[in-house]
Amino acid sequence: MKILKYTLLFLLLILITSSSGAIYDFLNVGVSARSNAMGGSFAAVSHDINALGWNPSGLHGVGKGMLSTSMVLYIADITFGEILYGFSKNKNSFGVGFNYVNYGSMERRDENNVDRGTFTPMDILFTAGYSRSFSENLSAGFNVKLVYEKIDSFVSYGAGGDFGIQYLMKERNLTLAVVLKNAGTALKAHDEEKRQFPLSFTGGLSFHPLPIVNLNFDVTRIFSDTRTLVRVGVEWWPVPLFVLRTGYSSGGNELKTDYGSDMLAGTSAGFGVSWKSFCLDYAVQPMVDLGFSHSISLTHTFQ
Repeated sequence: MKILKYTLLFLLLILITSSSGAIYDFLNVGVSARSNAMGGSFAAVSHDINALGWNPSGLHGVGKGMLSTSMVLYIADITFGEILYGFSKNKNSFGVGFNYVNYGSMERRDENNVDRGTFTPMDILFTAGYSRSFSENLSAGFNVKLVYEKIDSFVSYGAGGDFGIQYLMKERNLTLAVVLKNAGTALKAHDEEKRQFPLSFTGGLSFHPLPIVNLNFDVTRIFSDTRTLVRVGVEWWPVPLFVLRTGYSSGGNELKTDYGSDMLAGTSAGFGVSWKSFCLDYAVQPMVDLGFSHSISLTHTFQ
């Protein structure tokens, strides 16, 4: 309890001192297909290694081991990738992750607009997480994050973390969650200003009205740009080994262009197929006039 108390105090101090300018916005982009299919409403989800990127307290219940790899084919030829591994032992759960972002090849030009070849910007994230179950109902956890970014010859790196809590109301089939994400700062910046991570706070819930239905709802406040995002998601298992998903994020409003395709802004859909110890998930997110974002994940649960 003392470790969690001091961790929460540390993250709250960062919250108080954070500035409005933020870097490493890629930290706000979901990578796992399951979460993306549900609009990013994942704060109250547990028993899934992919909770590492949304709420570290959800690591509890990953069992003897869970390995997941994901890829997102984003707009403008941007690619996200992720590898996660976690396991539980008694009341403790641990997780590690590696993420990368490839922004594709870009032209390099000098002050006279002369072509000087190309370069490929990139972001890399290392995550280590821990969660502890204090009872059947209460779990809490935290992440430590290390970020490396390179844009041409300019390098930046920083350190931060997340802290989250989940509370299960078993008699109501309801899980409540809160999470403070991306509390951190650049240790070395591209320029003289060492800006903060895109700090956010989320409150969420996950409700199982039926054994074959899961409803998720999150509200997130991103402090760096004063946005408030509402996210909802639904999972439905028509048969035990196949699940359908759909979701919505109010962040899609930023993509609207006043054309007919605007009605799809913020929506998402996907499915999952399980076979023995493997699960394959897929998600698609319409980005209005910019095309579509496709996510795919493969997860293996050790027996």
